[in-house]
Amino acid sequence: MALAGWRNIFVPDAVVVHIGGASTEKVADVMVRAHHRSAYTYIAKTHPGLLWAPVRIAVKLGLRVRAGSIIRKAHRAE
Repeated sequence: MALAGWRNIFVPDAVVVHIGGASTEKVADVMVRAHHRSAYTYIAKTHPGLLWAPVRIAVKLGLRVRAGSIIRKAHRAE
């Protein structure tokens, strides 16, 4: 956010309440894919190299299956 020119201000008394994913419920598939892509990127950055390749492949496959399951469940609930 700093790169975009936003200022970071610390407000110790501030309270944030998340209510059931209301901001993303209409674009759940987009949010799930973005979250899983981010999770994989983190794993890939923290576990580089050939030795970790099987782990990265397993994580990528697992995240893909999980995302598909979540998205299908969300579409059935509509």
